[in-house]
Amino acid sequence: MEHIEHKDLLIKYYKGLINSCFKLIPLYNGEKYKSREIIYSPEEAFKNYQIYLSNLLVEIHGNCELFFQSDNSIKLISILKGMIQQIEINEHQKIKRLVIECINLCKKIIKEIESEE
Repeated sequence: MEHIEHKDLLIKYYKGLINSCFKLIPLYNGEKYKSREIIYSPEEAFKNYQIYLSNLLVEIHGNCELFFQSDNSIKLISILKGMIQQIEINEHQKIKRLVIECINLCKKIIKEIESEE
């Protein structure tokens, strides 16, 4: 019973992480989340993106014993760390590609967790 609850909790966590990753795109673009209206300058948006991503990485590191489930988990954290270290202002297409890659990795991890016996 405990294993099932742990499994469900991990799946819920990774589904939430998909949403957290998706939020990086409008945040980076300086958009209001729901309306997509630009409300921040590129510099302000980039600062907000870095703060949000930094906080997300702190959260993940705080859960590292739960987070690292497979090689896909390692790839995911590597991409997120790279996004805070390597991304500059006005790399919108690069951000979008990397966020989609992170989301796909989360989906793969969810499938791995679901298929565990």
